Amino acid sequence: MSKYECYETMFSDRDCLVNAIRAAGYTQVEVHEEPVHLRGYMNDKRPEKAEIVIRKEDISRASNDVGFRRREDGTYEAIVSEYDKRLSRWVESEKKIRKEYAREAALKTLKDKGYENIQVEQTKDGKYRITAKVPPHRIQAKKQTVGMGVKK
Repeated sequence: MSKYECYETMFSDRDCLVNAIRAAGYTQVEVHEEPVHLRGYMNDKRPEKAEIVIRKEDISRASNDVGFRRREDGTYEAIVSEYDKRLSRWVESEKKIRKEYAREAALKTLKDKGYENIQVEQTKDGKYRITAKVPPHRIQAKKQTVGMGVKK
């Protein structure tokens, strides 16, 4: 039985995290209002609980569930077994989840601030370039502040 380890993440938005996990290629992602038990590789119920769970079948045959549990500060901590943390697939997936989360969070921020025509392009080196049209109310606000406090 592999021991679970918890470690801090920068993730704080549930929807962005779930979308990032799915974008990283995981299809068996469960989202719960209350934490649920994770399962070990033998399908045994483990004491660790999480609100967001990637089921073991989605990782590898011998894997354990991976979970993300909300902390008091609003961020999520990842709960990953020692075994899975050593798997090259999980190491790569973890990097991809971080990258996809950053993309999701940027898109959400732009949408929330009213930006339009948001375009996402992935460069040859795998990075994302996001472009958007500045909303008219932001242009007006900028024009109004130019020159304020300057005596003529």
